[in-house]
Amino acid sequence: MCIRDSLIDPQTLKTEKIYSGQLDKEKQIYSPVSAMAEKNELYYLAIDNQILTYNKITGAFTQTAALAEKTSYIRALTLHNNTLFIGANNGLFTFNLVSNQLTEIPLHPVEKTTIDNINVKFLQVDKELGLLVGTVEGLYKFAFSEDNLVLSSKITTLIPDLNIWDYINSEQGEFVATEKGLFSFSRINGEIEFILNYEKSKFNINDNSIDDLTISQTGVLWLSSRSGYSRGPLIQDDLKILSCPSIIR
Repeated sequence: MCIRDSLIDPQTLKTEKIYSGQLDKEKQIYSPVSAMAEKNELYYLAIDNQILTYNKITGAFTQTAALAEKTSYIRALTLHNNTLFIGANNGLFTFNLVSNQLTEIPLHPVEKTTIDNINVKFLQVDKELGLLVGTVEGLYKFAFSEDNLVLSSKITTLIPDLNIWDYINSEQGEFVATEKGLFSFSRINGEIEFILNYEKSKFNINDNSIDDLTISQTGVLWLSSRSGYSRGPLIQDDLKILSCPSIIR
């Protein structure tokens, strides 16, 4: 598996560094891998405004695509068939892996566009809902066409206003990580419900942002924040804070 700039063998935990942190070694500028998607032997890595491809068999790095604005910053990637969806601070884009065509996908009418509701930081393909797009101002969805190849032209708001960091759909329910804490979401009726945040817990933490979510096989919900990892059974609101560093996107 690929963890940011390294490959890690999950069996042996052997680590192989594949990226030095510098696109141009002539300059003292460091650029992290901000997002990653995998298809067969290829890893698609987002670095600044660029997409680079790493072939894990040959070890070759290839510059695959770049957003037109050099100040753009890619924050999320996901694959669907032969399309790489790209979420950046200035919008949603698609890259066709067959034709190598890069296309911008409008999220909102011009008159309703803000710097926050096109700042894409989360992407996920859902079999029922389509493409989920999380932004600094709301969670949205694009349905796919009947042939499951292209997006419809209409975007639907699932969760307005909230700053979306992560989302998971599990047997225990659907959960959304935001800057205001953890929420549950129902795709049946579209309702969201506040579950918890750190400010209202017994912990002396003022930052309510939750950056990442995962659920273990034993039904424990893990939360990642700038203050550390948290965990707890899904039936309880009082989560245990672990003293280890968090993963910050």
